[in-house]
Amino acid sequence: MSVKVIKDYYIKKKAKLMKDFDPILPILQQIFAKKFIDTKIDELFNLMKQEYEDIIPEIPYIGGKKNFFTNYLIGGASVLSIIRIIEKEEFTLQEIGEFLYNLSDVNHKIRKKMMENTGKDPSQYPFEKEYMDYMKVAAENL
Repeated sequence: MSVKVIKDYYIKKKAKLMKDFDPILPILQQIFAKKFIDTKIDELFNLMKQEYEDIIPEIPYIGGKKNFFTNYLIGGASVLSIIRIIEKEEFTLQEIGEFLYNLSDVNHKIRKKMMENTGKDPSQYPFEKEYMDYMKVAAENL
């Protein structure tokens, strides 16, 4: 797949990307509350937002909406901004790994509940024909 590079693609979407970062914060709040006081958590959130804002222009353009994996790349950039800040807080690699595991666990619980509320069985979702067809198209268009 040939991709025309658009240098300011993510810069034009920065306001939306920053807004999309905000729903992560309540999840982080739950995890950080075990280790930090509220004022420290607020400070970390501000640093994470600034780090993410700094990373956005550096995200490589891989096709935008035409590439299924663009959302994964954006998600990875947002997590990278979090990791960079907690590294500065001298989290060990073990603590960073546990933190990312807990973040993923909370995200999956939220996703599971949302799917159940719409009548979907989360355990069957990856095996549904519609999802499998979508993933085949995404893989073929890499």
